[in-house]
Amino acid sequence: MKSYAKSWIVKSILIVVLVVLDLLSKYLLQQYFENGGEPIVVINNFFNLEYVQNTGVAFGMFKNSVVASLVFPIIFLLAFVAYDILCKTNKKTYIVAFSLIIAGAIGNLYDRIILKFVRDFFAVKIFPFVFNFADACVSIGFVMLVVVFILDIIKSDKQKKNNVKIKNENKTVESNDNSELNDQNDEK
Repeated sequence: MKSYAKSWIVKSILIVVLVVLDLLSKYLLQQYFENGGEPIVVINNFFNLEYVQNTGVAFGMFKNSVVASLVFPIIFLLAFVAYDILCKTNKKTYIVAFSLIIAGAIGNLYDRIILKFVRDFFAVKIFPFVFNFADACVSIGFVMLVVVFILDIIKSDKQKKNNVKIKNENKTVESNDNSELNDQNDEK
């Protein structure tokens, strides 16, 4: 089996596991809060579990917008999968980043389609918004993807510089060889 096909198997497994974790965490916390559960203080004055029904998209923006909450995420998912198919990258970091982003997008898209809102519950007091496991997956995956792209650019630049250096060295060797041949011809 080709390595790219194997990477899709790994991606698929990661995506399924992450989506299940997302939906399970949302379900359990929704049940807890809808049955009278109070916010849970995890780290005093810093991190709580709270329940919010988010009708917007990222960080609660564009509330009640069908285009922003359904159309854009579907277009993004299709475009990102198409990019992956065309790119055929097998780097482990990319595979994890891709899986995190796709799983997070699917988890939140499921909520938007089925419930008409996204269930959010992580409240970190330094941020003015509440988020969920899927949001964390997308954010972490995006940061990993940016790092992968930056490292690829740096690596590509180094390779270009090395190729130029090798070409220059080859030209120097060739010109030295030609000089030696000319010197030998002159001696004859």
